[in-house]
Amino acid sequence: GYLNQGSITVKPWFTGALTLSYTAATPTSVRGFNLVGNPYASSINWDGMTKTNITSTIWVYNPILKVYATYVAGTSGVGTNFNGASGSANIIPSGQGFFVKATSTAAALTFNETDKVSNQVSSSNLLLAAAPVTAAPIEYFRIQIFQDSLDKEDALVFFNKNASANFVPDEDGEYYKGESKVNISTQSADNVTLAINQLPHTATRQTIPLNVNISADGTYQVNLTEIKNVPQLYDIYLIDAYKKDSVDIKNNPSYSFTATVANANTYGSGRFSLVIKINPNYKYQLVDFSALKVLNTVQLSWKTQNEFNGTTFTVERSTDGGLTYAAIDTTTSTGAGLYSYTDQSPNLNGQNFYRLKQQDITGAISYSIIVSANFLSPSAADSKLVKVYPNPSSSVINLTITSNNPSPVFNITITNLSGNRVKTVSTSQTNWQGNVNTLSPGTYFIQVIDDSNKKLVGRSSFVKL
Repeated sequence: GYLNQGSITVKPWFTGALTLSYTAATPTSVRGFNLVGNPYASSINWDGMTKTNITSTIWVYNPILKVYATYVAGTSGVGTNFNGASGSANIIPSGQGFFVKATSTAAALTFNETDKVSNQVSSSNLLLAAAPVTAAPIEYFRIQIFQDSLDKEDALVFFNKNASANFVPDEDGEYYKGESKVNISTQSADNVTLAINQLPHTATRQTIPLNVNISADGTYQVNLTEIKNVPQLYDIYLIDAYKKDSVDIKNNPSYSFTATVANANTYGSGRFSLVIKINPNYKYQLVDFSALKVLNTVQLSWKTQNEFNGTTFTVERSTDGGLTYAAIDTTTSTGAGLYSYTDQSPNLNGQNFYRLKQQDITGAISYSIIVSANFLSPSAADSKLVKVYPNPSSSVINLTITSNNPSPVFNITITNLSGNRVKTVSTSQTNWQGNVNTLSPGTYFIQVIDDSNKKLVGRSSFVKL
């Protein structure tokens, strides 16, 4: 016969329309499901296919395990219950049937030539193919219930900083029960049963309920069969409410338990859960942040611990004495621990203040100490407009400010030789007195900016005895 070529839109035989079947009739548990098949004499990649009013999830019945293999587009080929190597679930072989879920009566699925891939899939293995190249490492672990080589099922938990703890159709994969003697799934925060559960990086303790079901009395295992790129920051514990027991399943990946059909407390949705905990030994820390003048540039350097590959660094600069800051560079951590940035265009006519905004993988935001680079020492003209006395001083300094502004709002900033701000004060008076007896002995710089027009009034310096 003829090989199928070109674009092919699915046309259900019982409707004759180029749209998938969708009905508002009950039961809602099967609403929108359509069984379709790859029409080409070639494998196709589900990740790249155009989907109109269809969720990103596919379900393929695995006849060997008698469970549904589940995959959500965009998760780099990692799915549940596939016989092939992890990382191949997005590849659908020629003639393979799979379920998709329409979300409205206008749902359509079209196969295009561009969806074809060269991966050769063995007919003896369900969706077995080479793993695709991924742009960034994905973070996940696979939890399994196991009785024997034929009676087992697994569920996936992904970590994604943009994910929701609640069920999201194009993010999570709903769980559908097959005919296996054992079943396992997770529960979303809004109580949807999931085969694939994407969660945000947590900043606190997080509990994931497990649904573990059996059909006969016996001894079973809950196994952590795979864990990839999950940050060391997270410890994963399996909690057994029935036995009042817990185990660090990252380091002890197999847990045996006995269940009895007559005793509902030994299985089901109430016995097991996973708890994600923060390990304080691996919390993100900024160790050092510094600024160094190099000719007409400023070299910024910082040292970190436990930043992994999910921390965002934003370098911010202020040229108005620290009143306002603007981002001048953003970068993502690599786990190297040492980072730098060169400001090629600092303000060469004054002092530049810098701070580092840090957002760790949990979404927590923190700011570094403020460092500065001063390209001009106080000039004679600046000092005439801003006078400090007595100088040197051991306890109190007086500041006299000369200004033509009838309604000034002076922002006075005192910095040390390292560029760190030690005091900031606002006043509308041209004469100001400040206590400096808590400052360490040394030289300090004073900068006065008129906050009403954001203009520099002048600079001066003094020595603290």
